[in-house]
Order: sequence, then C-alpha cells, then structure tokens
Amino acid sequence: MGDLAMSGHVLLFPKFMLQPFAMRRLKAPNWVWSHGEEGLLADLEQAAWAVPLADEPASAYRGDDSATAWAEGYGGIGVGCNGGGARAGLVNRFQLKGIGPNPLVGRDQPYFHAYGGATLEECLLEALWSRVVAQVLPHGAVATYGVLTMGTQVRRKFPRTNHATHSARALAVREPTWRWGHAMRSTWFRPSTDTISFTWDVQRTRAAIQALANTAPTPLETLNDVKQWVQSALSRQAQQIAAARAKRLMHGSLTPSNLSWSGAWLDFAGGISTVSDYGRVILPRGAPDFLHEENVLLEALPDFCFHLHKYLPAARGLVDATAELQTHLRTGIRDLLGRRLLELSGWRLPDRLEPPDCALARQLVKHLGSGSQIPFTILQSDNDAPQVMPLRMTDIPLNALWIAVAIECADCGDAQRLASAILRDAVSPDRLSTAGTLHDGMRDFWRRRAKEANASQVQRAFFDALRWNLPCHALYRTQLYPELEAQVDNWGLAPSADAVTAWLESKIGSGNLHLGCTSLPIDWGAVAVSAAGAPSGVVAPFLLQRLRSLAAAQ
Repeated sequence: MGDLAMSGHVLLFPKFMLQPFAMRRLKAPNWVWSHGEEGLLADLEQAAWAVPLADEPASAYRGDDSATAWAEGYGGIGVGCNGGGARAGLVNRFQLKGIGPNPLVGRDQPYFHAYGGATLEECLLEALWSRVVAQVLPHGAVATYGVLTMGTQVRRKFPRTNHATHSARALAVREPTWRWGHAMRSTWFRPSTDTISFTWDVQRTRAAIQALANTAPTPLETLNDVKQWVQSALSRQAQQIAAARAKRLMHGSLTPSNLSWSGAWLDFAGGISTVSDYGRVILPRGAPDFLHEENVLLEALPDFCFHLHKYLPAARGLVDATAELQTHLRTGIRDLLGRRLLELSGWRLPDRLEPPDCALARQLVKHLGSGSQIPFTILQSDNDAPQVMPLRMTDIPLNALWIAVAIECADCGDAQRLASAILRDAVSPDRLSTAGTLHDGMRDFWRRRAKEANASQVQRAFFDALRWNLPCHALYRTQLYPELEAQVDNWGLAPSADAVTAWLESKIGSGNLHLGCTSLPIDWGAVAVSAAGAPSGVVAPFLLQRLRSLAAAQ
C-alpha cells in the first residue's frame, strides 16, 4: 500500500521529525463511535491499521496487507525515556493512538510504556473528554474522530479485583497537532532500534522548531518577534487554565506533550476529572495539585526557551527572558481567573468591568482554596480502595455562595431561609464572618445586574448559576473510571456502536449541562435529575427539593 502518511494531504510536520514503521490492515475493524464532518468520517476506513502485538492472533489482520505509518518525535517533561509518541502513528490525515509499538519506544522501558496498545476504556475517555473540553473551554481540545475495536484484548494497567484483567484492544483516531513538546528534546531517549542514531533527537528538535516558527502569523525576524509569539501561546494556555479552574475541571497532566500550540488540550486517558471544590486535588502520582496545574509548564519553560535560543536564529537571547515569560503565564491566569469566577454568577459580563466588580474578582481569587491543606489523592497505590471525593475541601466554598446568592436574589417564597441554610451547611463556623462579607459583595453584584435585566434574563442567570455551581459528579474520576470499566467488561470484545454511543452521549451531556455555555436551553428537569443521581450527601436534601419544585413548575 505504500506511504499512507505522505499521501492525500499536506503533511503537518517535516519528515525529519518522523520515524517510519510498518503496520498491517485490520481484518474486521469494529467502529464503535465516530464524530465529525461527513467528508472526514468517510475517510475513517483508511485508519483501520495497527501493529500486531506479540500475543495477538494472526486472524485479526488481513493477510500480508501492510503499509508505512510515521511516529512523531517530541520531548519535554512527561515522555520519560521514549522519543515521543511511542504508541501512535500518523496515517493519512489522522493520528492513530494505540496503533502498537513504534521505533520511538526507548530501550528497557517498562511494559506499559513500551507495548504500544490501548484499552477500549482509554480510547473512550479520549472520545468523551475531547468532546466535553471542546464545548466548555475557550481553545477546546484536539479532536478525536473515531474509536474502533479489533476483536483482540490487552492487559489493563491497574485492574480492579472485581473487574477483568484484560480489556478489548482499541484504537483512537485523532487530529494531528503541533505540541509544545515538539520543540523540546527527549533528553533520556535511548533508541531501542539501530535504525535511529543517537543524534536523531537533536536534529529532530532543530527541524521541529524551524517548522513550528514557520506557522507564526508574521515572520519571526527579531527576538522581540519571538517573545511576542511565545507570549501569545502562553496567553492561550492562561485562558484555557483559568476557564478550566473556575469550572472545576482538572486535566491532571499539563505536560508539554499534552498541550497543543493552538491552546487546545489533548491526551485525556490519564487523570482528567471534574472536581467537587477548589481544593488540593491530586490526580496522577507526582503531578501538581488542581490549583497549581500550570507549574509543569512553568517548569518546562526554561528548557523550551533554551532550545528556541539554540536552534532559531531570531530567538538568540530568549533564555534571558524566561522569567518574564513565566510571569506572563502566572499573571495571565490570575487576572483571567477572577473574571471566570465572576461568570459563575450566571451573568454575562461586559468587556470592561467596573471597579467594584474588579475588587470582587480579586476577593474571589484570594479565597479560592481557602483552608484546603491536606490534598485529596485520587490515584492510590491500592486500586481497589474505594475513592469518594469530598464534597467540601475548603472552608469558604465559593460555589455554595453563588448558589445561595442566586436563590436569594432570583427565587421566591422562602428563598432567604434556603440561602441561609446553604451557608450554614457549607461554611466552616470559624469563617462565617469572612464568608458573610464575601457573600454580601456577591449578592450586591447579582442584584445590580438583575435590576437592569428583564424577567427572562434573570431566569437565565438563575439557571446558569445553579447548573454551573452544582457538582458535575458524573465526571468525577472516582466515579467515571470504575463505571466505564464495568461497562467495557459487559460489552465484551465486540461492543455495539449503539451501546457505546449512548453511554458516551449521556456523559457528554452531563459535561455540557454543568460546564457548558449559556446557549443551553433552560431545563430544570435535567438539573434535578443530575442532582438526584449524585452520591449521598453531595446535594443537600432541601436544595434537591427546590430543584424538583422548579422542574415541576417549568
């Protein structure tokens, strides 16, 4: 079949960044999910290729029908001793995750960093979160277009005792993208094949940086041009991180290889999760907590600037601007976060905030994470240990305050009593005075906007405030992963597309309900059903009763 990665489209990456490897056509690919434009989906059949694993039956593949795929090299924190995407390959216009081991597997790597496959649950998480993140964050996600199963199985990395040790082997078909890691060395990469020289990673990094620079909207001719170009990319990440943090959405591993240069996020099979509160939640082992996810990118910036300085003539001296660029990211997140926390009120904000609103935004950022000291670690050494995410991790939970304010200002009847009950239930007794002052400012903010709005606008703000501030428990990692593994066990090696799609769409709907934009139709019934399905204690009974009454009256 020849060189599929080089035909049918304009190649995104220079060929020197890539390493060829052989793949074989699957005999009976089972497409369990797809999403995208009609013309693109028509091309998915071209993505039904994989590298046979050592214990796979030959019957899974179509005779000797083989072709060449291409592995893309990248580096930075997080790639370990591999030379880039060691289980992915470029085929035509797609990147196939779980295709099998490729030449970028490093020497003596542990099994799960080297075997090259992917479980069905990993691929479905890519599909689920790529859709949710695309809908709810300003720069979205790198797209996943389809998921197929092969009729074979692979080992699970952390099997639970009540679940199978193996899962259906699957392939996630994704959009190729420029990553921050493409412009960074994989310093510890030791090739496991003699076809790659020890100098290849140096040459690959140089080629990647020069090609990435050519994507800039204007030529990079001076150091100032380069600084502004990098600052723009950092601003996109600041916008993305601030929006996600306000929505209580944690990626879990914002390494350079998981960040697109466009601002989009990718690689969602690891630790991404909604969280219950603005606390110190830790997902992957050793990663920063929820309130400090940007620390990985901050730590990677000196390395990134060094390689641009070394391989891009216009970037000479960029290493001296590293601290300035780090400050640009920190301040960008801080300033944008205040505005995003104000938006949780349910009201659309003008481009320029009034001084009282700016002051309130600063107070919200100041109290974010207040009282959260002991981190909640989702990934424990014992995978069978029950994991229940705490409802409250801070002593002034901002989401509960916005719910109380919205009910107090927009509701009727016993709204004052209900709002007071929410505050008593949520706020630590020793912080009631501070929380009361903050609550007064939030209530003033809400009332000033309601005074200038019509009844329909008030109802819209009320609905958005409640859905955005109630917990999106269906997408807690602690709840989602065990549920998905049980579903995969039940589906077997040949799941139906209808069953998989129905499950995915229900979870995507939960994400859009609690994290999505203001265009969602007002549907109190959906909010009430979501709240009723929460684990015991997550939604107070008196609030659940009010949501049900709103649904009944709609």
